[in-house]
Amino acid sequence: MTRVPGSRVSSKPPRRSAPARSRRPRRSERGGDDRGGRPGRLRRLPYSLQAGALALANKGIACVDEIDKMQQDAVESMHSALEEQTISINKAGINATIPAQTALLAAGNPKEDRFDEHMHMAEQIDLDAALVSRFDLWFMLKDRPDEEKDRMIAEHKTTVWQESADLDQGNLDGAEAKSISPEVDHDVLRAFVAYARRNVQPRFSDEAAAQIHDYYPDIRGMTGGDTVPLTHRKLEAIRRMAEASAKVRLSDTVEAADVKRAIELIQASLDDVGVNEDGEYDADIIETGVSSSQRSRTKDLKETISELEEEFEEQGAPEQEIIDEMVDRGFEQSKIEHDIEKLKRKGEVYMPAQGYLRSA
Repeated sequence: MTRVPGSRVSSKPPRRSAPARSRRPRRSERGGDDRGGRPGRLRRLPYSLQAGALALANKGIACVDEIDKMQQDAVESMHSALEEQTISINKAGINATIPAQTALLAAGNPKEDRFDEHMHMAEQIDLDAALVSRFDLWFMLKDRPDEEKDRMIAEHKTTVWQESADLDQGNLDGAEAKSISPEVDHDVLRAFVAYARRNVQPRFSDEAAAQIHDYYPDIRGMTGGDTVPLTHRKLEAIRRMAEASAKVRLSDTVEAADVKRAIELIQASLDDVGVNEDGEYDADIIETGVSSSQRSRTKDLKETISELEEEFEEQGAPEQEIIDEMVDRGFEQSKIEHDIEKLKRKGEVYMPAQGYLRSA
């Protein structure tokens, strides 16, 4: 090795200055300094906020299948979104309110996975009544054998399979391919809906308002008793559906025809779900899951059981005596037998001996 005068040779590499490091803000677990005068230890907390389906669907529509299988906390969050149009979160030190102005389309199965013709439809909805009441419309879709309808469905499906295969294999010319394509292109439909949502804010005409003024008091008073066919919440449902009908037409005015369409939907939903055993519209079926007449009958039944319990002290109230007493009061035997079985399932009465009942 050649040594240059005035220089030093070292086996160690030259020292390099450390690169400047940018200070990134991080969340502190505790504030202040430690005993050595150094800043308190910092670490990243493993919590984050992630939006769910209803929050992501804000200003749009969320579609939920198997709603009856959802976890209870998710159902409670859904109730808040439908009621207040927001979702509040208070977890792990995170406090936030997320907008959820979302329309909800949900599908579910009855309690026993198939409808029981001997039970009222509302009793077979396995959801909290408070959540059920937040929906504007309810419809029951029953799968009943119908030879003509079943044949039509089968023919339609097989035709779709054949045309889809021909389209994939290129066996169709331009005119044939166009004939099986949607009437309205998906992108055009999305743009149409977005434009209507953003730019159309319809106002009720005098004729449309008058139609609501006539319809609502009439249907509220049609039962004439304690039964309430519709709650005030349905007024808002009529407004939403009538405005939606006007927006589809890109109209700035809600006409009487729009209100009529909304009322027809409400009526169809009530005919499907909101009719009690006496054939009357009853809002309690949707609001609470039990009709007002059934609630009154169950109350009388419980009182009868208690009265007969005191008379027959040893074994309890004889079941046949209970049924006979209720029939003498004007109730149908089949309904009383059904109510007794329901009370047994709920644990409100029990059988201390065969043919006898006691209040739990």
